[in-house]
Amino acid sequence: MILFVAGIVIGSGVESGDPDSEASQLEALDAGFDTLLLSAIVTALALGLMAPVLVYLFKAAQARSERVRAAMVGLVVAGPLFFAVGWLIRAIALGSIAGDFVADGSDCAIDDDDCIESLITDDGMVGVARGLLIAGGIGLGAGLVYTCLWAMRTGLLTRFLGTLGMAVGAATIIFGPYFTTVYILGLGFVYMGWMPGGRPEAWEKGEAVTPLPPSRQRPPGPDPDEPVEGRADEIFPDAGPEPDSPEPGSIADEVDRASRREDAEAPQKRKRRD
Repeated sequence: MILFVAGIVIGSGVESGDPDSEASQLEALDAGFDTLLLSAIVTALALGLMAPVLVYLFKAAQARSERVRAAMVGLVVAGPLFFAVGWLIRAIALGSIAGDFVADGSDCAIDDDDCIESLITDDGMVGVARGLLIAGGIGLGAGLVYTCLWAMRTGLLTRFLGTLGMAVGAATIIFGPYFTTVYILGLGFVYMGWMPGGRPEAWEKGEAVTPLPPSRQRPPGPDPDEPVEGRADEIFPDAGPEPDSPEPGSIADEVDRASRREDAEAPQKRKRRD
């Protein structure tokens, strides 16, 4: 993410021409081409470095579930690389078009905005760059959705981070890699164990740990399924020991039996009186 932001900051140093004049914008690109190229190189490097971060998560999920398809790692690798190459080719192509225009190497007049716009859109390198960026967006988005899905299922990511990653992957296909760079930074915190509560349990166990939904998670405290006898001292700390039962055949045992017999016959005697 740092490299991506640095690339944007460097690119902001290129002066933009009059937004209402295509010729003015090309002249500004030609004047700041060195800065534009440096910005593209730094940004492309940042995009390419997304691949190893996502491959690490993909391999971790694959090691914990046989259902993860190994072929899908191709999307995880190709998506960021296509993005990086497309970003760099686009900058080079725009710089070449701007240089030719300023040097009167094009057939467009300086005030013919429609011709200049066609000059850009019809350029072969611009078309290649556009195709790579589209392919990179689809590959990176689909790879991120698939990887986060299985990372969540195997317990490598929490439900929140897994769901967020799938949403970011879908947004990448439409809006580009901007949100992805922020999410990649969050994955780095997960890998290092810098998230609140540390890394999920599946990282240390080396096997899949399916997270329970909030409705099935047990609140802290004694297990309600544990027998009450096992927790008698905790529930009734001042109850003291239970009285011993009288030995069979002893006088105390005979008195206890007689007492229970009288208690059982008492209701019958009341009925007879009534």
